[in-house]
Amino acid sequence: MTRATRAAAATCAAAVLLSACAAVGPDYAGPQVDAPAQWSETAISVAQPVALERWWSSFGDAQLDALVERGLTANPQLELALARVSEARAVLGGSRAELLPQVDGSTSFERFRRSTLNQGGAPFFGQRDISSWSVGFDARWELDLFGGLRRGVEAAFADAQSLEEARRAAAVSLVAEIARNYVELRVLQQRLATARQRIEVQDETAQIVVLRADAGVASELDSTRARAQVAAARADAPALEAQVAARLHRLGVLVGVAPSALKVELGEVGAIPLARLALAVAQPVEVLAQRPDVRQAERACAAASARLGVAVAQRYPRVSLGAGFGWLANETDDLFDAAALRGSILPSLSLPIFDAGLRAAQVEAATAREEQALAQYRVVVLGALEEVENSLAALGAASARRAALRESLTEQRQAASYARELYVGGVADFLTVLDAERERFALEDRYLESEGELALQFVALAKALGGGWSDARPSAVAAR
Repeated sequence: MTRATRAAAATCAAAVLLSACAAVGPDYAGPQVDAPAQWSETAISVAQPVALERWWSSFGDAQLDALVERGLTANPQLELALARVSEARAVLGGSRAELLPQVDGSTSFERFRRSTLNQGGAPFFGQRDISSWSVGFDARWELDLFGGLRRGVEAAFADAQSLEEARRAAAVSLVAEIARNYVELRVLQQRLATARQRIEVQDETAQIVVLRADAGVASELDSTRARAQVAAARADAPALEAQVAARLHRLGVLVGVAPSALKVELGEVGAIPLARLALAVAQPVEVLAQRPDVRQAERACAAASARLGVAVAQRYPRVSLGAGFGWLANETDDLFDAAALRGSILPSLSLPIFDAGLRAAQVEAATAREEQALAQYRVVVLGALEEVENSLAALGAASARRAALRESLTEQRQAASYARELYVGGVADFLTVLDAERERFALEDRYLESEGELALQFVALAKALGGGWSDARPSAVAAR
């Protein structure tokens, strides 16, 4: 073994030992979760809860199930989130590659003519036209003595995980948005059907009043009021029709098709979906662990901590090794001859001495970004807890409101029927009929809205609990 070879081996051995040094900067421990032991609002206790990752199936609505599956497959926002995850995985691969030696192959040819008048006064000897052929390999390796590259890998890995959680959060939001618009569509369709029924009933009543007025039994005032009520009922329908069309258009966009593509499929009036199974509400700490947005914020904290380590490592020396190996000859026949062999070893050391406070400022900026990430994490955690508490309270209130309206509507239907019979019998005046029917249809509309509100609050609670994604689903990134 030659002296140069022994020196190179010793240098490499030392480099390997040094590269195993601990990385500078803080070791990430994760933010503390300040969550209560239990919810202040009463949680729902169920014996057989619906699976949270497929909570929409509790509605038992095949059309809603199909829309959700289509949305998870073809929604462009999810495709965008998936592309971002793929990019982050590629960046992670590049960061890992920087830890290893880089080897390049090269080949070149040069032909030049030497000057006979630039020999320093000496006579010219030798060949004037010269060709040079070169084939070889060059290697470079930056030794990660202080862990700057390793911290970079940690940051890239946390970024990839954060974007994966962002993709899951987008899926949670998408499912909730599809369910919300579907519920609103069915509520509006039911309200529109009720409005048309109201027009028919009041038109029938108006015809009776007109006949009674012609017979001299009723007054012209009653006849005018009856026709006005029909006109008022007809004025409500166009606004409801426009809202139905808007929900259809929105659902089309959410599932990745043209806005008008679902008009035939969902144009018929359907029942308002109501959950047949309840949601089991876990404890606050478990809910936070389930929610992708909280997990995303935590991964952002990890990335910021790692980048602080990268900034700190810039203040330390940098050591790199370079080596070259190849053949150099004037003729191609001699190119791979043993005498044409060439080699080089080039270690280098870069030591920061003066930068006018640049690296210190970079460390301060990285520290501030880590503090921002921790503050944002606390914001997300508190927002998640608030969202669940609000959803629990709203769901209970919506259930109680629906029950009260159902009882009131039953009584008011009977009252409207009695008022009409009394008017036909000549016992009551027409104003009594108008008031009874107006109150009846107002309660019909409010009851439909309460059913929709109950379903919407169920959707809101499922979203607040972080439902809508599952690790059991195939990885879209792996598939791509």
